[in-house]
Amino acid sequence: MIQKKSVAIFDFCETLVDLQSADEFVLFVHHNNQLPILNQRLFACWKWARKFRFLAIYDRIFRNNPIEKKWLLYSLKGLTESFIIQQATQFSEWLKTRINENVWSQFELTTKYSDIVIICSGGYEVYLDAFFSEFNVQIIATRIKFKNGKFTGRMDGLDCLKEEKVKRIEKYYGNDFWSIVNIEFYSDSITDLPLFEKSKRKIVAYKNKPPVWANADKFETLKWKN
Repeated sequence: MIQKKSVAIFDFCETLVDLQSADEFVLFVHHNNQLPILNQRLFACWKWARKFRFLAIYDRIFRNNPIEKKWLLYSLKGLTESFIIQQATQFSEWLKTRINENVWSQFELTTKYSDIVIICSGGYEVYLDAFFSEFNVQIIATRIKFKNGKFTGRMDGLDCLKEEKVKRIEKYYGNDFWSIVNIEFYSDSITDLPLFEKSKRKIVAYKNKPPVWANADKFETLKWKN
C-alpha cells in the first residue's frame, strides 16, 4: 500500500495574520509614499465610491465579479515593478507584527512534519513571496500583472478565492493530487468550503468565537490568539 504524503494548506488573511492583506497592501503603498497624480486621483475615486457604498452595492449585485478589490488595486497602475517589489518587501515586514500566534505555531509545526506545506490565498503573491522567503513552502496566491517593467493595474489571471484555490492547486500538482495526499487545511472563511471538502482535517481559525458554520462535527477550531 502506497503511503500517502502529508500536506498542510494554510489560508493567509485572517488565518495566519489578523487582517485582509490584499487591500491593506495597496493602502500601505498609498499612505507611505507620495505617488504620481494619476495614482492619487484613482485612489480618491475609489475612496469616494466606497464612502457612498457604490462598491458595496455593486459587489452585492454582481457577486461573481466583485469590483472593490480590483478597483483599489488599479490605483497603483503605472508604478514600476521594482518599486512594487520594494514596497511588497517592506509590507511583508510590517505584516509580521500582525501574526496570529496560535495559528502561526501550528504553521511552524507543520513545516517540520509535513511533506508539503502550501500557502493558498487571495492575498498578492508579490508580498507573500517575501513574507515566507525563509520557509520551504509553496505559494499559490493572486498574481498581479506587469508589462515592460510597469504594473498594469490588473490581476494576472483570476483572484485566488473559493473554487479557484482548488483549481490552482490542481494546476500546480496535477488532478490526481487529492488521491495521493492526506490534507489538513486551516482557514477562517466559509468561502473556502471547496478546499475544506478536499481535506481530511478541517481546522477553522477564529478571532473571538467560532463561526456557527464551523460547529459541524467535521470541523476542528483554533483561536487566533490566547
